[in-house]
Amino acid sequence: MPRFRTVREIILTARDAQGVERALEDALARLAPEEIAALPRDCREAVLDRRADLHAAAVTLLQCDLKYRGDRDIGELVRQLAELFASASVRLSQIEHRLPAGSGEP
Repeated sequence: MPRFRTVREIILTARDAQGVERALEDALARLAPEEIAALPRDCREAVLDRRADLHAAAVTLLQCDLKYRGDRDIGELVRQLAELFASASVRLSQIEHRLPAGSGEP
């Protein structure tokens, strides 16, 4: 099972931006300090800077995923974080535009 599967499901059904943020914070709190330290610099900064724009952080993580060529375990973590942040970004956009959970509308 993907590491953040349950959290992604919670995010995709969140009713408000605070619900998205809480779920994301909960997922990030589960990362071990060694895992965070092993992330590429750009990726680590996107994950740790909670003041940063969520949409920009999602794009940064997706870019990190595309270009990462290191350790397989860290690469898998980068991929899963990219998917998590992308899900959060999508849901936040839906909430901002008042679309229902699970809607495929942009």
